[in-house]
Amino acid sequence: MTTHLRLRELIITTRNGDFSYPLSSPVTAIVGPVAAGKSTMLEVIKHVLGGSAILTQVIEEHVLRAQLKIEVGERQLILQRATQGRARTVDIYEASSGEQIGSFPTREGTPVESLSRQLLRALGIPALSITRSRTKATSATSSLTFNDIFSFVYLQQAEIDRSVVGHTEYVREPKRRATFELLFGLTNSELIGLEVQRGQLADALRAAHERANTVKTFLQEASVSNEQQLLAERQQVLAEWRDAQARLGSLRNEVEQLSVAEDALREEIRIADKEGLAIREATNGASAAIARRSALIAQLEVDIQRQERLMVAARRLAPIEFRVCPRCLQSLSGRDVPADHCLVCLQPDATDEANTTAERNEAIDRLESQISETRELLADDQLQLVSLNDHVRGQELLVASLRSELDARTRDFVSPRFEYIASSAAMVATLEARLTMIEQLTSYWDQYRELEGDIAALSEDARRTDEQIEVVRGQLAARRERVNELSVLFDEIVRFLEVPWYESARIDPKTYLPIVNGRPFDKLSVAGGMKTIVNLAYHLSLITYCIPRNDTYLPDLLVIDSPRKNIGTGSADKALTDRIYRRFRMLADLPGSPVQILIADNDLPAIASDFVHKISIDNHENPFVPDVAHPGPDAVERIGAEAAQEPN
Repeated sequence: MTTHLRLRELIITTRNGDFSYPLSSPVTAIVGPVAAGKSTMLEVIKHVLGGSAILTQVIEEHVLRAQLKIEVGERQLILQRATQGRARTVDIYEASSGEQIGSFPTREGTPVESLSRQLLRALGIPALSITRSRTKATSATSSLTFNDIFSFVYLQQAEIDRSVVGHTEYVREPKRRATFELLFGLTNSELIGLEVQRGQLADALRAAHERANTVKTFLQEASVSNEQQLLAERQQVLAEWRDAQARLGSLRNEVEQLSVAEDALREEIRIADKEGLAIREATNGASAAIARRSALIAQLEVDIQRQERLMVAARRLAPIEFRVCPRCLQSLSGRDVPADHCLVCLQPDATDEANTTAERNEAIDRLESQISETRELLADDQLQLVSLNDHVRGQELLVASLRSELDARTRDFVSPRFEYIASSAAMVATLEARLTMIEQLTSYWDQYRELEGDIAALSEDARRTDEQIEVVRGQLAARRERVNELSVLFDEIVRFLEVPWYESARIDPKTYLPIVNGRPFDKLSVAGGMKTIVNLAYHLSLITYCIPRNDTYLPDLLVIDSPRKNIGTGSADKALTDRIYRRFRMLADLPGSPVQILIADNDLPAIASDFVHKISIDNHENPFVPDVAHPGPDAVERIGAEAAQEPN
């Protein structure tokens, strides 16, 4: 036996303290009635070892954590895991010093090394990734874990009459076979690595074929299935592009030369426009001056007319003696009016008529003099305006002539060339787009050739890998005889148990599953007793085969939950039980055997008393979790008890 795993002690911690269960004897049996906690204890062990265990409500509510002291390889360790909450890590301590080695996750794929890798390293088993499919080469892999190894040494109560190492689970089945081959030396790290490499190459080859087919389909749909035609078209388009570029450059040079002459003409137009603007501004100023002088003359004429009206009114109203008010027609007589005051308004009289007339005549003469002077200035402004208007018309004619000349040049020389430039630029752009498309199509051809090269290289790598696999398999071919040797041992154990239905027993060399009476495990009797015996004999044959060898990886541990599941209590059944336990003793008594057998059973046959260490648990005096004691039979209402006491 090349890997050593022994369970030394299980310690559970509740709120009231620690409770220890020693397990170090070669054969230990956890004995008690149904539902006493036997399977629960084994599941707690599996839980501490990092497995996905079934923890009962009692454990989850009352047990805080569990410790397991183990020997693994040459090391003695203490494993501790919480039983409440998510509990995704296991703490590992050195048993001798109590020093903590670390806290390790129970799952693979985390940045921290997992518990599984720690245990596999201690056992001397390589941590490998194996292919998920045994029928199709693929790069999909899964890690071989300690739990995969432990499933070969732990025969659970729920599975003992249902499956062989979980073979009914489709996802686990390829891994079960790979684990069997590794444990019994039918494969090795080199072969597993080559098979993983073959799967990776197969996936890469499939992907390369898919990409190559996609590119080829695209090229066919793009009507460029002939690469030589594409290259010839590229040369033709490239030549046309160069010619178009040359024409475009020539046209642009001509336009640049014409632009120099046109720039001088544009400068003349700019100067003429500027001069015309100055003349128009002067014209606007002259027009404004004429308007102002005309308005002034009109105002002076109005002032003269006003003076004349005042003189007429004074002459006509002066002789009149008012008796009544000309406004309200009230009598003005009987009022005291100061001398030299107006009888109507009572204001002092103006100067005498002669003086007033002279003043108004003088004012009129002054106004007429201003009008005469202003009219002379107005005449000058009007003459200037006529001259400025003539200048404006002359400047406009000059600008129009210059613009006409510029338009003629543009129409006759520049515009056609701009049209040629636009069409030539469009042709260049079209040819460049075509060249870009051709380059892309050419790159697809390059990519297709590269993919063909990759396919050839991958195919060659796959061929060499297949050859290497065949070489390694040839080196391991002799080890396939071990399956036949296991079959012989399995048949011998089934015959030893003297079951009445026995005809033949062997292990299938392809599936590594038991075949009894020519029928696979799934086709055996509907009643579970036959499957229990076959499964038990199968696991006994595996560990019995490995004990004297030094080239297998199966640990020297066997955990069996309910070896008598679905086996009756008749005399023949009791005799069968004796033979089962006798086989346990034969296994434990093999010379130099380090094997450890841990059993969970309802009770023990008499022959087991002298070689089995017994741990008794029950629902009353010795519960597995002492904090949760059963109230006792007297505190339980028995079903049917009252009916039994009623009189007939």
